[in-house]
Amino acid sequence: MVTLFPSAFLPTLHYVTSWLQSVNPVIYIGEKYQKQTCRNRTYILSSQGALPLIIPIQHGSSSHLFMKDAAIVYSERWQQRYWHSIVSAYQNAPYFEHYIEELQEIWFQQNLLLYEFNFQLTSWLFNTLGIPMPIIQSILPALHDDTPLKADFLTPKIVSLRYKQVFSYKLPFQSNVSVLDLLLNKGPESIYLIQRC
Repeated sequence: MVTLFPSAFLPTLHYVTSWLQSVNPVIYIGEKYQKQTCRNRTYILSSQGALPLIIPIQHGSSSHLFMKDAAIVYSERWQQRYWHSIVSAYQNAPYFEHYIEELQEIWFQQNLLLYEFNFQLTSWLFNTLGIPMPIIQSILPALHDDTPLKADFLTPKIVSLRYKQVFSYKLPFQSNVSVLDLLLNKGPESIYLIQRC
């Protein structure tokens, strides 16, 4: 039995806590691509509140685009814009300097497919947090739980975890931003906080 998760762009805290609570989680890329989901969007915390980051996808003429085939549109210069947003939002975070160079190396790679970019980011996040590396599967296993594939990891959930965020002096706690927020604010302590959720 495996638990199927969607490929996620800088996954949220809800995604990561669900991953850790699941039986044999894998990232399943054989599904049809779903717009307006964690597959190509996430949120970071800016000085104005939760800021959406959305990777543009080349949809082509087919309405039957599979996640494993979803190509990123690089001509829109989203990498530069969003990198500037990440730096602006987190340059004062306690662990920004510690992690930012590694993230930048991955961020500016010109990957062809969305799942490859997501996998590189998720693998880096999981490795940095001390979570076992994710596995990708494109063939549907016989015994599986696909509940997480249908989950909306972008809708804010009530999360028991609270920590000091960069803009906590002027904004209420934002619970469902990317787990990158937790990592840049709490560093090595992040995994212990996640495990307490």
